[in-house]
Amino acid sequence: MLRIATKKRKHIIEYMGAKFTVEPNTKEESQGIIKQNSYTEKVETPMGKSDKYEEKVDWIGVHADNIDSQVVAWDGIEGDDGKPLPCNSENKRALAMCKENEHICIYVQEEISKIGQAQEEKKKKKVKN
Repeated sequence: MLRIATKKRKHIIEYMGAKFTVEPNTKEESQGIIKQNSYTEKVETPMGKSDKYEEKVDWIGVHADNIDSQVVAWDGIEGDDGKPLPCNSENKRALAMCKENEHICIYVQEEISKIGQAQEEKKKKKVKN
């Protein structure tokens, strides 16, 4: 059987009774998210010195964008009213930004990273052989 190699594969991550369907970002997509959340900030310098600028990254924005772009479906996520929340961009970003849910998002991100690392190792082995 043939399959398209460029198609993203979906993975299921389970945590505390909830199921997250994820599609890990490619390295290029991850780098793009970091670039989107990067900005230049002027650094205070002594009088008479040239202005200096520092490249900064909004890591909270990166985190929210990663959850938003990689979680494609979920089951077992409820709102305050006890009703299931639809898996849409607004709700994924709210989940990522809420301090109370930090443990959920950290776990999901760590599992996505493991999947990504395994995929990279698999690619390297293919290239070697």
